[in-house]
Amino acid sequence: MGLAVEIDRFFKITERGSTIGTEIKSGIATFLTMSYILLVNPQILGAAGLPVKAVVTATALSSTLASLLCGLTANLPVGMSPGMGLNAYLVFSQVLGMDVPVSKALAGCQQQWQVLGMDVPVSKALAGCLVAAGVVALLAVVRALNVILFIVPDSIKLATVVGMGLLLTFIGLQSSKIVVPDKETMVTMGDILGLEPVLAIGGLAVIAALHFRCVV
Repeated sequence: MGLAVEIDRFFKITERGSTIGTEIKSGIATFLTMSYILLVNPQILGAAGLPVKAVVTATALSSTLASLLCGLTANLPVGMSPGMGLNAYLVFSQVLGMDVPVSKALAGCQQQWQVLGMDVPVSKALAGCLVAAGVVALLAVVRALNVILFIVPDSIKLATVVGMGLLLTFIGLQSSKIVVPDKETMVTMGDILGLEPVLAIGGLAVIAALHFRCVV
């Protein structure tokens, strides 16, 4: 009982008009909503030659750490995980989309992939991601990120979101074989009655029905 009181006091649950039970159910719903990233992110990055098991582990650990930091330091009930969009852009528009081979060169114990048209070792590619994340974090701390976001026109923000959404939609259509490659028109309609298209369309129908019924 004392632990429940301490948790309630630390996270200000009652003060914010909620209960521990409500927060637990909300946490479960949030996990079920965002857990798809554990399957999709390794699938996308695996297409570029990255080890799938390692990507699954990294995705799970980064999501856990980010969510814990958000809850314990900012006291916000927000689940955080790697975002979709930039990973798909990197793999399909740069690595694969430009016919850049993702060659693996073994030199001693170091494995290399060709990223963005350059023979970049995995260690350097990950270091670049770390530096970029550090720069964004620094901009957020000094409140410069808000200024940058304010300067960027709304039209560019909306266009970026729509463009990423269309890219992910097209990748999903390809993965479910609703659209398939074609020599004359680049892409064409696949076999809609096939197993994968039927499962994909059926899943979308279930999602639409649940959304219409306000089932969350």
